[in-house]
Amino acid sequence: MSGELTELENAILKNLWPVPEGTYMRLVVVHDCRYGLDTLVVEGDDLVLYTCEPPVRGRDIAAAYRLLKQSLGLHDRHVEIVHGERGRVKVFLVRSHERERVFAGLRERVREDMKRVQGL
Repeated sequence: MSGELTELENAILKNLWPVPEGTYMRLVVVHDCRYGLDTLVVEGDDLVLYTCEPPVRGRDIAAAYRLLKQSLGLHDRHVEIVHGERGRVKVFLVRSHERERVFAGLRERVREDMKRVQGL
């Protein structure tokens, strides 16, 4: 990645770190349908997924998997939750994907969702 990074890009990068198996991604998942559909935003230094899923065990993880499938074109077998199964803060392993590819997909999704949110 070259050039100056925006605040949004820096926040996304703070939540991604490379490991030999792929990339770890930190995500805060909140059960709150304030935007009418699942929405990924940056709040401070956090990547936050607001999900319309009910607060039933495992539905927040399902929302995160769906987000990664849509944003990065991943299959479930490429994503594994490694921390935070029962909490709001979760860490996922995105297998066989370089940090830059994960970053690019998340950056586009965050930009789209934040534009939509600002237009509400």
